[in-house]
Amino acid sequence: MKRNSKHLYRDELKKMFILYSTSFIVISILSVILFVQIYTNQVIRNNNSQASNNIIKTLNDELKEYENALVRLTENEEFVTSALSRENYSHVYRMLYDIINKRQIKSMFYYVDTNGKTLITNNYINAPYDGSDIFFSGLFKQMNRNTGQVVYLNQKAQIDLIKRTVYSIGKSVEFEGEIVGYLVFDLLESEFSKIIYEKGIDVVVVTDQYNNVIVTTNSLILDEIGKFKVEKQGEEYIQVMDQTYYYDELQLLNDYIHVYTMTEMGLVRDLLTSSLVFMIVVLIIVTVIVVKISDYAAKKKTVSINNLIEAIRKVQKGDLKAFVPLGSTDEFQIIGEQFNGMLIKLNQLIEKNNELIERNRLSEVKQLESQFNPHFIFNTLETLKYMIHIDRNKASDIIMGFGVILRYSIDYESKDILLDQDLDYLNSYLMIQKYRYNKRLSYQFKIDANVKELIVPKLILQPIIENCINHGYKEKDTLRIDITIKRRNMILIAIVQDDGDGIDEETLEKIRKSLSNPEDNPGHIGVINVHRRIQLMYGEEYGLELESEIGIGTKVTIKLPAKETICLKF
Repeated sequence: MKRNSKHLYRDELKKMFILYSTSFIVISILSVILFVQIYTNQVIRNNNSQASNNIIKTLNDELKEYENALVRLTENEEFVTSALSRENYSHVYRMLYDIINKRQIKSMFYYVDTNGKTLITNNYINAPYDGSDIFFSGLFKQMNRNTGQVVYLNQKAQIDLIKRTVYSIGKSVEFEGEIVGYLVFDLLESEFSKIIYEKGIDVVVVTDQYNNVIVTTNSLILDEIGKFKVEKQGEEYIQVMDQTYYYDELQLLNDYIHVYTMTEMGLVRDLLTSSLVFMIVVLIIVTVIVVKISDYAAKKKTVSINNLIEAIRKVQKGDLKAFVPLGSTDEFQIIGEQFNGMLIKLNQLIEKNNELIERNRLSEVKQLESQFNPHFIFNTLETLKYMIHIDRNKASDIIMGFGVILRYSIDYESKDILLDQDLDYLNSYLMIQKYRYNKRLSYQFKIDANVKELIVPKLILQPIIENCINHGYKEKDTLRIDITIKRRNMILIAIVQDDGDGIDEETLEKIRKSLSNPEDNPGHIGVINVHRRIQLMYGEEYGLELESEIGIGTKVTIKLPAKETICLKF
């Protein structure tokens, strides 16, 4: 029966492996197909958008330069007077050639007088604007109607068998408030077409505002009269001649010119179909391989799983030494190592928490002994007794401070408190000591405003200040204590510095050694306990640092994390 159970488990593992593997493969294949579709569409979008932007930028720059040149020339007195007097044409020609030679889109230029006679041109084959009938329609009619403005018109003119112009830009020339001529630039189709040829784009079409085509990379998509008629399908697709295209449309010159960049979607469908067929073949092959591998894996992995399950059962019963034997060389060895590492860390954490609890207990005992030993109580009451007769206000302060110490000391629940609360306690403690020692003791707090709401462990600063008072001035008559607390980024720094007797180098070295190894010297239990508690709670980068010099004094620096919420409770 036991043998059959093992086989059932192995079979279930095999089935699960096959199911998960094939499911993963199917999802992966579908994801790849989806990714290919999304990626391809995105590439098409990016290519179309980039091509549109490139074409628009170039066309806009070119047409704006022609527009600026028209305004500049027609307002140039030398140009106007030379054309009007029909003298010094060589200089006028230089000015016009200088303009078109600097442009990517070359053009034919014409200066026509008010009688319809072409006076200046670089078209030496024919003169398309000769005759008075040119003013009845088209470009010249618009220039007369829009005096002083640059006029655009989609019009085509065949220069010779090869050369043709496709777009005209013109402006009337005025002298003393009257029109004296017309300056026109006709853009060459061949030069215009060079700009719209973009790699990776199937079709580029440039039209005017009425869908009349200026230039295109594929004339087969136009209708009988040369218009670009499309059926838009949403915001991204258009139907042209029974073909679906992804398109991008941009305008320039206040919608006078439209630029369409289009990519045929049949290529995308072919790519997706090929990808789907390939993935189905891969799925069949991989499924066969998975069935074979799953049978082998199910047999081999059963032994390792049993070892893990047995170890887990022992841990559930409380045996924290139930380490997994590492006999395999596959991924279960990693699981076993992690499990064993978890047990080691768990044992270390238990020991660490026990040590921290013990040190907290020792700290509380030490504090209670310091505050409520008969000598302290007697001295406090004696001071209060005389102060009642001398200065009742100070006597009241002593009573209030003693009350603060009582409340602070009997609060066993809070292990972490606001720094502001700890400062209230320290002020009360030092006030009572001040009244006791009178002029022999002085102290000062230097507290940054941004630290009072931070969280600190309870009973951290008091043992350090207590050491200053009890051991700081056996050889001196007076003692001064400066308590400085500041914040540096995420570090809270508390400095307790006195000008007492100081510590000799040998004793100081022993104390520092004790801080590194707390069990080395139990004679300094207060300082060591504070340092060890900090490191147990926050890590070895925090704790105490001591500096001292005989006859000068002692400086204790405490480093804590700057915590704004209570995150550690015991």
